[in-house]
Amino acid sequence: MSVKRNERPVEKSRFQRWRIPLALWLALFMVSFNVYTMTVVIVPIARDLNTALANVQPALVLISLVTVSFVPTGQNLGDIYGHKRVFMLGLATFSLGMVVTALSQNVAALILGYAVIAGLGATPLVTLPWTLMNRSYEGRQREHALLTLSLALAAGSVLGPFVGGLIATAAGWPWAFVPQIVLGTVIWYLALPVKETVNQPTTSVDWPGGLLSLLGLAAILVGLDLSDEYGWWTPRKLVRLGEFVIPPFALSIAPTLIAVGLIFLVLFAVYRRRQRAAQEKVLMWRMGLFRRRRFVVGLATSLFYAIGTAGLTYTLYLFLQMILGLTSFDAAVAALPYYVTILLVLLATFQLSQRFPPKFMIQAGLGVLALGLWLLSSTLAPGVTPFQLLPALVVMGAGAGLMVNQLAVLTLSVADAQNQGEANGIYSALQDLGYAVGISIFGVGLIHLIVVGAINSALADLNLTVTETERQTIIIEVEEAVLTLSLEELDAELAQLPQEEANTLTAAAYLEGFEAMQQTLFAILITVLCALVASLFLPIERY
Repeated sequence: MSVKRNERPVEKSRFQRWRIPLALWLALFMVSFNVYTMTVVIVPIARDLNTALANVQPALVLISLVTVSFVPTGQNLGDIYGHKRVFMLGLATFSLGMVVTALSQNVAALILGYAVIAGLGATPLVTLPWTLMNRSYEGRQREHALLTLSLALAAGSVLGPFVGGLIATAAGWPWAFVPQIVLGTVIWYLALPVKETVNQPTTSVDWPGGLLSLLGLAAILVGLDLSDEYGWWTPRKLVRLGEFVIPPFALSIAPTLIAVGLIFLVLFAVYRRRQRAAQEKVLMWRMGLFRRRRFVVGLATSLFYAIGTAGLTYTLYLFLQMILGLTSFDAAVAALPYYVTILLVLLATFQLSQRFPPKFMIQAGLGVLALGLWLLSSTLAPGVTPFQLLPALVVMGAGAGLMVNQLAVLTLSVADAQNQGEANGIYSALQDLGYAVGISIFGVGLIHLIVVGAINSALADLNLTVTETERQTIIIEVEEAVLTLSLEELDAELAQLPQEEANTLTAAAYLEGFEAMQQTLFAILITVLCALVASLFLPIERY
């Protein structure tokens, strides 16, 4: 008779224990890295593709639009067909989008690869890590796990502009998207041991609801994006489809699209309520979470914060490159203190959260961020150097780092095990929506303010007397040229002007760039203060 030896369980190595959390961490890092890389290389892309800056900007808006529209659907697909399967499919799709982006020879291919393909692929990559971490940990361990995911987003925002700007300056902008392709391969390898969830897919995904949501959000964001070129209310330009004018009345296409988008969202809400009553499909969003005050107030605070910070980062890079004349890499280095401070303060918040209620940390962070915005606006003046922006950037980074993780944890703490995935999907979707709205409004607004200020100043300096109608016509024509012509074509148009007029207009654009940025920062400050007001209604108790 043989003696059976006691079998000991095989101990996993440290790498085996951490490879799956590392894969989730890197997935969020990669998506954040990708978005912030685009913010700093958008000017080189416009130059290289010989197109207008306004033609490249929709790539940043659309990737957020695609992601926000399909986040709930992607979450439901994971619950039904398995999180690993959906995660790996998203990873492969995202990597394909990066390949198409890097090989793009025109704006259409760029938007297809970056916004559409990569945007669809990013959908499960930004939601499933939060869902899986939420389900795997409880209490303080959950808070710690969510903090690491916030650190992943912060690390991507730090390294994206820095590494992307360095690569774009040294080797060209297409190479700035190669790190994402490499990261996708690494994440694929790390995620291979993940066990697939066992599901019984007896329900179907609410595709009509997803389509209504996409159409509604798309119409609103496109309307906001076109508002400056076509007019906020009175049409500056007409949109023709053959012999027909759209809309067929004296109203700009921008508010028309916004109204159509709102109609689609109302239809989406009505459709969702009917489907909820029928209980035949997996709904995009359920109403239960929206009956909880903490969740709704947290979403509102997060939305205002996302709009403000997206507008801040995007317009800051535009200002550094277009007005101060910095390269992509130099602009990334100049803005680096903001992101590094976010990262460092995030690390410190884990200890601070044990002493102070999250509501107080959120309000303190928003207050410090508002102070930093005021300080940055006060610092901007002709002749300013990137080094002089350092104090304001550090203060803003400290404010953002102090509150961003606390807001996420406090908002998501209302969800139980059954609706954690849904809560994460809604929270991520609202953040992406805020990011798209912030870029669309403040990006176009900054260019509009620069053009209007430069034209008015140049006319005064040249002692040219024009009627109000003529002045408005000049502003519209110049703004249309800025929004539609490539940077090389703008230089060629400027060279055709008399030397005195060209020099005067160039000098006016430089000086007005500072005032326009100050006005933009004031609008962003108002948005942050709205977030602060919303945070007053957050509960004071801990999560």
